[in-house]
Amino acid sequence: MSRIIESLRRQTRWNVARRTSAVRAAAAVGCFALLGTLVIAQDPPDDTRQIVAEEFIDARPAGTAKRPPRRAKAAKPAGKAGVAELGVTIWRLRPAAAGDDASRLLVQEDGESAGWMPERVDAGQKLALGDRVRLSFETPRTGYLYVLDREEYADGTYSDTYLIFPTRRPIGSNNAVKAGRLIEIPSRDDRPHYFTVRQSRPDQVAEVLSAIVSEKPLPDLPLATGPTKLPSDLLTRWDAEWGSSVEQVVPAGDEARSWSPAEQQAGAEPTRLLTQDDAPPQTIYRVRTRPGRPVLVHIRLPYGASSPRP
Repeated sequence: MSRIIESLRRQTRWNVARRTSAVRAAAAVGCFALLGTLVIAQDPPDDTRQIVAEEFIDARPAGTAKRPPRRAKAAKPAGKAGVAELGVTIWRLRPAAAGDDASRLLVQEDGESAGWMPERVDAGQKLALGDRVRLSFETPRTGYLYVLDREEYADGTYSDTYLIFPTRRPIGSNNAVKAGRLIEIPSRDDRPHYFTVRQSRPDQVAEVLSAIVSEKPLPDLPLATGPTKLPSDLLTRWDAEWGSSVEQVVPAGDEARSWSPAEQQAGAEPTRLLTQDDAPPQTIYRVRTRPGRPVLVHIRLPYGASSPRP
């Protein structure tokens, strides 16, 4: 996704010169150090992963299938801090093959419709230059989702921070979330509705998305019809106020690698909610937090040295 901002600008037909300003080194190094401490449990035991996934799914509307008996829950972390969760799935698109089912993404390219199959990508897996990527977000909390984007460079510094969701576009920018609601970025109404991995400069090593879930809309946040550049110190202040320990959990036994019909429908229609019958997100971020405080999660998408995909 190495130029998420550039892709979004093409979607809104912006004709803006490429940004060249860099963030102040001290603030960037501070954010990079924080990113290194956020993930405290990369590989929890299978029982813990299964319990986390079940708790996440239990917040969704009930489905029609008969579910197996629940196992005993593990004790929640002690103390006054509660636990909030954010589900994130990274989808990489590949050309649809003859044996694929009907769950495919139709993309209009050069005047012709092409079929692409979204497949789940493990968090932390390196993306190849040329990859086409989409993301989906889900949280059991009721509130509002915001997604920010920065580029990370080899020396540990970052680009400016841009708000990429929501925007002022009338379609595909409803950022209200609740249990079972799936938000896709880019929206199915964007053109193109995927990001293409490209480096904006040779030393770019990753894209870092920052997802915020707030009980109330964030005040005085500027919105535009495309990506909005934020003040250089805003994310630093939010990290200081809302940053907390984060546990990254991949549900055990998750074999649903391809795009299911339920995910396809829920991402396209805000009123279609995922149910307890549907697969969990690829990765669940568990955040220690206090009631009423926004949840902030940083999602690092590293780049590999692979050649562009066909």
